[in-house]
Amino acid sequence: MAMNHNHANYQSRLEYIEHSQILCISQVIDISGLQRPGCDGIPAGTREFIMRLNNPDSEDTHQETRVQNEVAILILARDAPSHINLPVVPRVFGWGSASRNHTGWSLQELMPGEPLAEAFEAMPLG
Repeated sequence: MAMNHNHANYQSRLEYIEHSQILCISQVIDISGLQRPGCDGIPAGTREFIMRLNNPDSEDTHQETRVQNEVAILILARDAPSHINLPVVPRVFGWGSASRNHTGWSLQELMPGEPLAEAFEAMPLG
C-alpha cells in the first residue's frame, strides 16, 4: 500500500473549481470606474477572459479575504520577474470579495498555452 503524506481532508481543500468554461464576450462592457487595487485595464479588443468564482463549500479558507489574497499573490508573482519581460502570470482585470450574500470572484487574462495539469500528466515519473 502506498503511503499518503497528505494531511486529512487535503483533497477536499483542493477542489475549488467545480466547473470551467471558456466563453467569448459578444458585447463591449464599460468597466471604467469599477477598478479595484491590483487591477489592470482591459486592453482594447480583448474578448476572452478567465472568470473565477469562489467555491463557498471549500474548507479551511477565509472566504471574505480569499480573493484579495489571490489577487495580491498574482500581482507579486507577475511583478517579481517583470525585468525579464516574460509574462507567465495572468493580469487581473477585476475582482470582488465574498460576503454573506455574494460569491467572491476575479476576472483574469486568458493566457495562451497548455494547462499545467495536462503537462504534468504527460511527464514521466522518476
